[in-house]
Amino acid sequence: MRCLLKLSVITASLFLVTTSAIADLTATANKPMYDGPKAGKHRLDQCWMLAKNCGKDAADKYCQIQGYENAKSFETEKASPTQTLVGEPCTGSVCVAFRSITCVTTAKEQGRVQAWPQLMH
Repeated sequence: MRCLLKLSVITASLFLVTTSAIADLTATANKPMYDGPKAGKHRLDQCWMLAKNCGKDAADKYCQIQGYENAKSFETEKASPTQTLVGEPCTGSVCVAFRSITCVTTAKEQGRVQAWPQLMH
């Protein structure tokens, strides 16, 4: 019985150490704002460029800018005005902004914040 109890304690301890070692670091941005070179006071549009690379692609890039690996989840909602990841403005009923983005990384801490992408002319 003692041997079984000792084995249970060791197994539980190893499980806790393993679980904490593989826990992901997450952060959630609610109603994230565009903060790039052409920053105004606009919500972040759900697209890299107007109507291009929307949703997961844009959420992943936002997380990478913030020093995380990618987006674990995101939600969107209609909003106006917005700005795309490269700074293009969107106004009117067709605009969709991120309501929230949850970023994740397997690193022990948040990485270096990166520069926002810019539209190449």
